Amino acid sequence: MINIDQALFWSLPGPSGFIDDIAEAVTKHGTVAIQAPLYRAPGLSEAVIERLENDGYVPVFTVPPGARGPIIHRLAVAGGEMRMSMRTAGSLIDKPEFRGAAFFIEDINTGEWDNWVTFFRSYSAEWRRRSNEALKPVLVALVPPDVPKADLDRLFLGALVRWSGRVSSFDMRTYISRRTGRFTGLPLLEKVAIEVAIRLSGYDPRLAEYLVTLDPVSAVDPWDTLKAAYGGNADVRPCWGNGLVDTIDGDVYIHTASLIAANDRKAFDIRRWRAVSGPVLDFNATVCRHFADVYANLIDAKLPWRVALPFGEKIVTNRYDMENSYIRECLGSALEEGEIRFLKQTAKARNNIAHNDIPAGALISTLSTTWKTYASSSKKETVGWNWPRCGQKLVMMVGPSGAGKSTFAKTNYPPDEIISADAVREQLFGSAVVAGPQAKIFKVVTERLVAKLSRGESAVLDATNIKKRDRLNIVDLIPEDIKVEYVVLDRDMDDKRRDGGWRNGRDGLLEGHADIFAAEIADILAGDQRTNILVTDQRLGNTK
Repeated sequence: MINIDQALFWSLPGPSGFIDDIAEAVTKHGTVAIQAPLYRAPGLSEAVIERLENDGYVPVFTVPPGARGPIIHRLAVAGGEMRMSMRTAGSLIDKPEFRGAAFFIEDINTGEWDNWVTFFRSYSAEWRRRSNEALKPVLVALVPPDVPKADLDRLFLGALVRWSGRVSSFDMRTYISRRTGRFTGLPLLEKVAIEVAIRLSGYDPRLAEYLVTLDPVSAVDPWDTLKAAYGGNADVRPCWGNGLVDTIDGDVYIHTASLIAANDRKAFDIRRWRAVSGPVLDFNATVCRHFADVYANLIDAKLPWRVALPFGEKIVTNRYDMENSYIRECLGSALEEGEIRFLKQTAKARNNIAHNDIPAGALISTLSTTWKTYASSSKKETVGWNWPRCGQKLVMMVGPSGAGKSTFAKTNYPPDEIISADAVREQLFGSAVVAGPQAKIFKVVTERLVAKLSRGESAVLDATNIKKRDRLNIVDLIPEDIKVEYVVLDRDMDDKRRDGGWRNGRDGLLEGHADIFAAEIADILAGDQRTNILVTDQRLGNTK
């Protein structure tokens, strides 16, 4: 049995509005019928009783569904009286002990409906006859979902409150967000998993509770998991009365259990597609904008970008209008292998959505994890607040592959100050030539760099640092009152090829780095517009 947070669910706008309607009907009419499907959110009775008590109907006597005997005797027993102490509806109203009280009648059995019709008719007549009396006891009854509408109209004209269309998508989004504690700024995979849970749970908080317990990859496509739970109900035809159909936001919604039982994979996947499409398309747009910013100088230099289409030519004049494939084609060898792979994976997910398909959970997980490497972290004002200020500084070597950065660093700085990305790569993967995951390498590099600076020691970062994103990711780890120096180096391409060694074995590496460096050099020499950055241009031998 899956438990839900009943207090949270019945506080949501839709469900709490239902309880408000019941309370209003009680005030106006005294005798109220609630009609709800057999399968419904737990806690309805508790929510109604609590509201009656809060509105001053004290005590609230509950008539359980298993009670037996004449109806008036059941109410007497519920009120703590002897069975034979009341014989008529009028005697119940007149009893002093029941002044200002309420009777809540739970889940009337359909087979006893005719007897209850007689009682309600009698009670309503006696209640109206005493219209001038105060504190008459009120009745609230949970009536069967499958009784004739004509009976309800005659007995409870204006006092029938029906559970239909009471849960909105906003309600379910709020419920899931509060239950999981996950609101904004979620990784792509978690965002998709929550959207799928919202779409598939519909109006059912129990299903929502189950879906959010799945691991996020499985939650993207929970068909097989739900099939094991619901597959045996194929003979149950969905209708409002059994709780398998309702409306959400004005549209008819068949419970996901019925889709599973009917083996309707198509309808199930349409719901998943609607859940996944928004986050994936937003993610692709975010990724494109990110690379447009990282490689702004290179892209802007090639604008307008012309794209041949089957029905003419498309001209892109703004880098933020560059699509995923345009960015890859425009930047070419300037992109690293990992960046190309990531962009292609993002494009694959986007194209899945464009063709009414759904990206696999494993692909979404890969995108979500890889994005952490690229997403810039916002600078915190309190960074380094507890570091000693001993005159330490950070020196960042800046230059393309083969520029002579490592040689310069070893010649000009103490060995214990140098933190080399190549050295870390060799420690992690056994060779400085193996590319290895950049995220793993620079996680170690930044940990060592921050540890050294936080102790009041200077550090020299020996890496290419030719991309503004990479430079500022490091700079933003440093308090603004600690100096940073860019030491800029480069050599002629012929010299780099002559001494290239393993670099010559990577097609386009030297040329690609040279292109990025050329596009970034203006920002590099300007210290990336940061006031705490000094630039030493060793290509020219001057300092600015």
